[in-house]
Amino acid sequence: MAKPEEKRIFFTNARVYFNIAREAVDRIKKDREENIHPKPNGKPGFVIKFDPDQRSFKDALVAIVFSGVYIDAILHILIHKKLGADKCRALDYKTYEQKLQALGCADTELLNDIQNFRKARREVVHEKAFFDDDSFRIAQEEALFSLDVAMRIQVYFGIK
Repeated sequence: MAKPEEKRIFFTNARVYFNIAREAVDRIKKDREENIHPKPNGKPGFVIKFDPDQRSFKDALVAIVFSGVYIDAILHILIHKKLGADKCRALDYKTYEQKLQALGCADTELLNDIQNFRKARREVVHEKAFFDDDSFRIAQEEALFSLDVAMRIQVYFGIK
């Protein structure tokens, strides 16, 4: 027999958040196919079509932000369901890594990647944050990475 808390239905928009991120990544991939081509005559490098509206960059921001919103939502639900409301409140403002560890995640690659996602999201979405690091990030690459991390969390916890 199911425990009373397992019978509760969670109404969530998490799947919508994930789909927003996935659709933005799909647009980024399509944009790459249509607007980035090798230089003619076998010369090294690529020709990138100018995008005055910065559509690909905007889609990258959407994917990064909504991947984060999805991860926040799904971790909140998992923590509430597995650890209870009090622990959920206590972990509310903790990092993704701390939340995953509280849920029993010991996958060091996933923990490292979620930390990298958290840092990348901060640097790309909050422009002033890039002063913290000497690296240069490409928003579209970070968008692909952010969705990948979200999907790996789904797989790790068996979320369909």
